[in-house]
Amino acid sequence: MSKHEVIPEEVQKDYLRRLKTPYEKKGLSKSFFDQFDKASGQEIKDGKFWRIKSSSRLCFDLYSWMADDDNYVDIEVEKQLTGLNAGGSPPNMDVFYETASDIFFIESKYTELVSGKFSIPEAYWVETDAYHTTEGKLTEKPILERYRGRRDVKDWFVPFIEYVRKLEENRKGSTWFDSKQEICHLLGITFYLLESKPQKSVHFLNVAANYSYNDLAVSFCIRAEEMIQQILRANSISTDFDYQLCGVKDFFESFLQLDKKGYKTSKTVRELISNPDLYDLSNNPVL
Repeated sequence: MSKHEVIPEEVQKDYLRRLKTPYEKKGLSKSFFDQFDKASGQEIKDGKFWRIKSSSRLCFDLYSWMADDDNYVDIEVEKQLTGLNAGGSPPNMDVFYETASDIFFIESKYTELVSGKFSIPEAYWVETDAYHTTEGKLTEKPILERYRGRRDVKDWFVPFIEYVRKLEENRKGSTWFDSKQEICHLLGITFYLLESKPQKSVHFLNVAANYSYNDLAVSFCIRAEEMIQQILRANSISTDFDYQLCGVKDFFESFLQLDKKGYKTSKTVRELISNPDLYDLSNNPVL
């Protein structure tokens, strides 16, 4: 990897200091380093975190200040959710945070683009016991078992996946919106809602630095929000749920959060994400 593609080594060391400095939420000692380290992506260990196009480091700079703010009951990166019971890695939410009245699940993007034909593992939608794994191996497990005994969830998600497949047939070129990833996250959030039955409002936001209006994404979002709301009503869960798509600038400036001091640094969030030594701003501005 070219030295021009990663941030300076001395800056990496300061990030590690910040990442490893523990914080306390809900009576527990936590660290962002441990959360990244336990996630399936291994962003720090494999070096992706140090790239000037790193969405995981951008995520840390945008949200980690909440760890020092008492208005936030909890904050974690790479929050592991319950996924499909089919042997794969569970979904990880880029950011999970909680206030006194609301819970937020954040998918955070920087430069990532999706291209090629839409594909999602057969385990999600093949209703026979036999299906092929992502490695092409024929295996057997009843779909109801794959959906953890939740027939209602299966009965909503299987037709939803078919709906998304038809939407994706009309996609041209690449896009910031990853339908497969969103389905996996939606399923994890659905299991969370059914298990936890939170009394707080729950929000799922895709906050993308490379956001642009996308008909496919909007159609997906509207149908998905309706689906989750219907599942909640069918289970007599009164939780308010919404699903939104937006850019980094719109989301953060609306809440006046860009001038917060970053976690364990004197620099503000705005200063961090506007630093050309940290991010590829000439080609990929964050704001």
